[in-house]
Amino acid sequence: MFYKKIIFLECDLGGRDAKIYLTLSKFLENKISHAKVYLISRINIKFFITNFKNSIFILTPQKINRYKTHKSNLFYILETEGFLNKELYHLTYQRKNLQNIKKIFVWNNLTKKNLVTEYKVSKENVSVIGPFRLVYLSILKKNINKFTVGVLCRNVGLSNFKNISKIKFIYDYIQLEKKNKVLGLKEHWSFQEIIENNIKSVENIIKILDYYNDKKININIRPHPNENFKDYIFLENKYTNVKIDRSENFYDWIENVDIVFTPSSSTNIDLILSNIPLIDLKGNYKKETFLNLHKQLSHKVDFNNIKLTIKDLKKIRASKNNKLFDQFKKKYLNNCNIDFSHMVESLKKESSNLPSQHYWKLIIYDFYNNFRYLLACLYKREKIDFNYNFSYVFKKYSINQKLLNKFNTVKFKFY
Repeated sequence: MFYKKIIFLECDLGGRDAKIYLTLSKFLENKISHAKVYLISRINIKFFITNFKNSIFILTPQKINRYKTHKSNLFYILETEGFLNKELYHLTYQRKNLQNIKKIFVWNNLTKKNLVTEYKVSKENVSVIGPFRLVYLSILKKNINKFTVGVLCRNVGLSNFKNISKIKFIYDYIQLEKKNKVLGLKEHWSFQEIIENNIKSVENIIKILDYYNDKKININIRPHPNENFKDYIFLENKYTNVKIDRSENFYDWIENVDIVFTPSSSTNIDLILSNIPLIDLKGNYKKETFLNLHKQLSHKVDFNNIKLTIKDLKKIRASKNNKLFDQFKKKYLNNCNIDFSHMVESLKKESSNLPSQHYWKLIIYDFYNNFRYLLACLYKREKIDFNYNFSYVFKKYSINQKLLNKFNTVKFKFY
């Protein structure tokens, strides 16, 4: 009963994507006989890579060769987002780390083409599966309670996850610039631009909150995953109509907002596919991949003279029927086509050559983390997350049956 082929799947952004990746884990377990698919994160990955042999690891593209591993382990890459800009590849893929990868699963043919031509990866080793993460949007149900204005933040230069020193933030970017010069690469971001644009964005958020403070409009602010939501909590005390979103799942937030003030970001795609109108928050990075799309599809506001009443906000409609978006959907989103067949076939084949093993270590690891979590909650009287432990008991992470039903069809179009 406890002897299975063990496959580890790395979840991209912890809480935000846990439900999607847990569902993907269940889907793969259903398709691959005698397999145990276990979800891990980039924070606790070291424990599993160093303590398990004869296992398959399906990892995000970033820093594949992170830790020493046993030669009996097999590695795959599952892309978390597609790419449109060649300058971004070096931030994610590293040529030297792609040599021992069995297969790379990507979002679109453009990524495949660039990996083959620029990174000399064999065609047979790259499979297009489509933007699987976005399939969740097709099963969302909008909350029809009070009209709610969403504010999407990306102020990572001002508020950092776990309160990383801002001095260290600048130091890290300077080191990255030096490294890229040696490699002959252009730096995609500069810390000066990030901080300058973050300040502009925060100024506009404050102007929004001041304007709508006495207008009985609910405002729900969603910090970026790399921000510390506690930095925003004081706003709930300053403004009675403001709520800081603490939900683990980003898509729970999408279900509860009707229109969103947002800078240019990849999450704009989630909003557009969810038929949610965008208002440009400004503070956009000049080299942002989605900037042109954002400019075309977002409503513009003069933040020095905001005049949008609740009636005006309700009249704004999402602009998704647009030539630029159609091109984008085709290139970046694989025309919203999903195909898991190559992924399933490859994992079936490779796992059949691995020995089954007792997964008691995983059971003990779960028990240990859940016990620590419970003690911390009792001692601190607040919920504390330990290394993104995907606990069904305390964090309420679970699979989504509707999403699983979609995945089980293997090949489908979701939009």
